[in-house]
Amino acid sequence: MANFVYNPHSGESHFSQWKRYLQQQEYAADITSAIRSQTKAYKTEIEKASKAVASSIDEAAREQAKAIADAANVVVGRLDQGFSELSGHLSEINASINELGTMLDWKLSHMIEQQRISNLLLENVAVLLRIPDVQKERQYYIEQGFKHYKNAALDGDLYEDALDNLLKAEKLEKTDYIVLHFVGMIYLYSPQMLDQLKAEAYLRKAAKYAVVESDPNAERIFNILLGDINKPLAEQRVLPDAPKLMAAKSYFHAGVACYTQGKFADAIELSDKAFSLDPTLLEAGFMKAKALAANGAEAKAVEVLVDVIKAERFYAVKTTTDGDLAPKSSVQYLLEKLRYDAVNQAKARIAKCKATMLPDSEGLSLITKAETLAQRNTYLDALAALDILTRRVTWKLNYLRKYSKSIEASLESFIAQERNLRREAEEARVRDEAAQAAQQREVKERQIQVIQQQMQSVERRLADLEKEQMSSKIKAVKGAAFLAPLWTIVHCSTYALKYHRTDTIEPQIFIGLQSAVVTAIIVYLILAIFLFVVTAPKSKEISETQNQLNELHNRLSILMS
Repeated sequence: MANFVYNPHSGESHFSQWKRYLQQQEYAADITSAIRSQTKAYKTEIEKASKAVASSIDEAAREQAKAIADAANVVVGRLDQGFSELSGHLSEINASINELGTMLDWKLSHMIEQQRISNLLLENVAVLLRIPDVQKERQYYIEQGFKHYKNAALDGDLYEDALDNLLKAEKLEKTDYIVLHFVGMIYLYSPQMLDQLKAEAYLRKAAKYAVVESDPNAERIFNILLGDINKPLAEQRVLPDAPKLMAAKSYFHAGVACYTQGKFADAIELSDKAFSLDPTLLEAGFMKAKALAANGAEAKAVEVLVDVIKAERFYAVKTTTDGDLAPKSSVQYLLEKLRYDAVNQAKARIAKCKATMLPDSEGLSLITKAETLAQRNTYLDALAALDILTRRVTWKLNYLRKYSKSIEASLESFIAQERNLRREAEEARVRDEAAQAAQQREVKERQIQVIQQQMQSVERRLADLEKEQMSSKIKAVKGAAFLAPLWTIVHCSTYALKYHRTDTIEPQIFIGLQSAVVTAIIVYLILAIFLFVVTAPKSKEISETQNQLNELHNRLSILMS
């Protein structure tokens, strides 16, 4: 079985289910061969599901088999083609053997830990584990425990001896997270010493103490327990945040222990802690999605699963064979959407390459291969096509020489076309500027003409107003010139007639003349006031008209400048 799926309805205890799973396959000592054989196990699982669709009597088993077969058809299509692409991808994967083994099967992580212990025993264990001289007994128990743990790959009975020694070391140092971790691993993955409750407890404690490790001297032990198992300590690179990565590993296996007991809520919590501490531990993300689906949180499971699959395509295959995930309708929809998006993206890039490729290009064979993969209409094949299209390929110089004339001709043609386009663009720009300037001149001339016409009209109106004002003034002056003397004569005559029989005529005439003069002055004043009243509106209108004329002069000056 590629994936372990806890079945609470089988009538079989969680302990029995997990133990049977551990005993199903005995791996060879060679880790690479074990990984290769486990890859084949996924193919076998899908083949079994396809056959079970037609042959299974149990309706629930048939439905689950159909879900696996349908999901596999979306992801890998034909098994001989899809798994061929998958094997090629796994051989090039950038992940470490540890990540790859855990991804393929949880049991493989136990074998990889045994290989790490072999590397550890080649070094000075006391120095690596920072064991003080006063704890020689503890050093002895740890070394003996690790030796038996390593050799248990050949003889499973040695797990008991390994566990006995490590438990004695643990009594001497309760917070040694390295010892706690390996005790938990033995309880979880050794069929002979299987105890999931103890495994969970020890792995939880290992993670708790590892995550708070602050001693910089712990770096070397982390490089062995987390680094490349094929490299000696001297060649290992320094891992940033190594204590967190170690804690993440312990949290992940504690989550496995909870899942195998059917404690899905605890499995979700622990796998989430592992994934948060180490986002590159994709199996922790997959475990979280798996536990969420088993716990009924299907939508949340899909949210986690989509990021895991996009980070590593193999998880799409693992999903198709997982009894917790494959039967879920939202998971099936996710796989179908991923396939649809990948196929369309590959086809779009192929079309773009064809449109820009030189005739008889050596890259045509790659495009043809990518096109063949995309036409299979599966998720893995579409991703393989995208790998081809995005991979950098360099051809020998003789290819360039062969097509150099064609390239030069194409380049010259392109340069000529670009030159013509620039010339046409410049000519069009000059024409547009000339047309725009002519249009602006025409508009300006029309504006000047309108203003000049307005000025002529205003000047005529101003002349008429001034003429009317002058005429009123002349009429008033003439009236005053006529009425004043007339009034004086009449006034004097009246006095003469009144006093011509008296002896006082001369004095009275003088008085009459004086009165007439005063009266004449008053008349002139009255006429002056009348003249001002009559001509005042005209003066105001003349002033307004003059301002209007000045404004038109200013506008004309601006336009003419």
